Amino acid sequence: MKKAIKLTENYLESYSSYFNDIFPFENLKWAFVGGFVRDTLISFLLGKKISSPDIDIALIGELPHLEENNEILNINKNTFGGLKVKTKKYGNIDIWNPQKFFKNREKEIDWGNYLMKIDFSINSILFSYPEHKLYLHNDWIKSYKNRQISELYEYSPSPDLQLIRAMALTINLSAKTGLSFHTSKVILDKMSNLLMDYDNPSFAKILEYTTEKIIIERWPDSVLRGILDLKVSLNKNNTNLIFKKINHYSDSKIRNSFSTSDLIL
Repeated sequence: MKKAIKLTENYLESYSSYFNDIFPFENLKWAFVGGFVRDTLISFLLGKKISSPDIDIALIGELPHLEENNEILNINKNTFGGLKVKTKKYGNIDIWNPQKFFKNREKEIDWGNYLMKIDFSINSILFSYPEHKLYLHNDWIKSYKNRQISELYEYSPSPDLQLIRAMALTINLSAKTGLSFHTSKVILDKMSNLLMDYDNPSFAKILEYTTEKIIIERWPDSVLRGILDLKVSLNKNNTNLIFKKINHYSDSKIRNSFSTSDLIL
């Protein structure tokens, strides 16, 4: 583990000059966070490349003013109230201020404290600048060794979607790494309670969110299949009503790939 951590630090350090060149970060406290750092460390642990679809940056302070140029191809707002920047070299970069995202908005964020407020333990990892240091929550190593996606920080602005993200993370990490990750019993129990009520209004929100992720190819359609399998198994007497909701909220491209016979009844 120590060797993989050192290799990860060296690898992420090589990115710093590029990001300080294209973004005005030099006098700011910032960090690579989430999946990009997680997948980099796992790559060195496994000895094979694990790719990430984008790069997330947590920035302490005001978001920088950016303009499009030869390297910054496009700038939009992201779902966290930050910026989604498409770059020529590294693709999509999400930049956001964690002070505006957490329930208790501290004036100063310590990176160790930041890790306590990440959704899942396997995501509680970052590489900070200007310290040039990899931070790992204690539960990260436990989560990786046990191959378990477990909840770390209970507060979420969208708790229902966070449960679905746990399922997607389990499926994606298992597919990318070749390891058999599983979702913790606590998360599965919460998910079962959520889906137990077939007419729960959150189900429509879940369908829309999941379908969007599949269409943009961030999640495999097996995530939606897993949700529907569980939903139907908990509501065997309301299968037709469930499929009416699928027909109403899901994109036709996704909807046509599912039928009642596909699901666990």
